Amino acid sequence: MPGDHHLDGGPGPVGIADSWAVHAHLGGPLQLGAVLAGHLGGFGLLWVAQFVILDRVLFTGSHNGAGAPRTAPATALRTN
Repeated sequence: MPGDHHLDGGPGPVGIADSWAVHAHLGGPLQLGAVLAGHLGGFGLLWVAQFVILDRVLFTGSHNGAGAPRTAPATALRTN
């Protein structure tokens, strides 16, 4: 359409939000708001994925869940 300004943001959240805004005939500030919401949503998705990968996969087994490093089990002192 002659009045549509399509950003061609690609297949990511920005592109999806932009395509939706164009097909919904939103223009000006509403289209910009949709694109900004897509950008923020994409950033949030990456942040959550980063947290899950780093916390659940990379640091698995490095602590006991209480924040303290693992130590050897306490044993009775041996005296010879």
